[in-house]
Amino acid sequence: MMAIRRLLTLLILLLVSACGSYDYAPPPPTPEHLSIIHTPALGWMRELLHQCTVDHPEVALTVEERPATALELGAAEAVLKLGPPPEGLEGQVTLLGWEQIVIISDPNIAPSQLELPDLQQVYTSLAPAYQAWSYPENDELRVIFDEVVLTGKEISPHTKIAPNPRAMLASVEGDSNAVGYIPQSWLAEENIQLIPIIKETGAALRQPILAITMGQPEGVTRTFLACLTDAISQHGNSQ
Repeated sequence: MMAIRRLLTLLILLLVSACGSYDYAPPPPTPEHLSIIHTPALGWMRELLHQCTVDHPEVALTVEERPATALELGAAEAVLKLGPPPEGLEGQVTLLGWEQIVIISDPNIAPSQLELPDLQQVYTSLAPAYQAWSYPENDELRVIFDEVVLTGKEISPHTKIAPNPRAMLASVEGDSNAVGYIPQSWLAEENIQLIPIIKETGAALRQPILAITMGQPEGVTRTFLACLTDAISQHGNSQ
């Protein structure tokens, strides 16, 4: 009899516990997909893109790198590029920040030997004093450099071609006679020397980082681009 009473008491306690209040956490919302294409010049932004996905878990991000000559707006919600919008690419342009293109060389080369006229000679002469490195034809970095630094002069056939800034860094670092140029944000701890240039040329080599979308950014696209704008600003302040 005592055992039956204990069993009944236990059942009552279990029923009371089951009917008691408890906290209910609704399931998290399903992340909304966002696709972004960026050019090789902006490959350094991968870390910032990752950080924004951490800050905004409601975004399921996919990222693809394409050369500037293969940009296609309809292939992604947003296209990121350096410099002015390409001709013929329609869409809404959002300014995310600014990037400085810098001239680099091996530390064995004296900066005084690479003033603007010397730099032009290195890239256009048939008998250059140093080994020039550039990017493929129509690459956004090369278009800017050829216009600003070379002022439209034809590039020398002796100039070697790097497919992207990462390869440019490796090429210049491994050649004591090499000269090249990259976005400043690519610089880390490599054994690379920055070459000072005159103020006017340096100002012209400061280029916008743009996001191009089909229309006015809305929803997660707008939220994510705002995060990128803040991240680029903080990145620039830390350089």
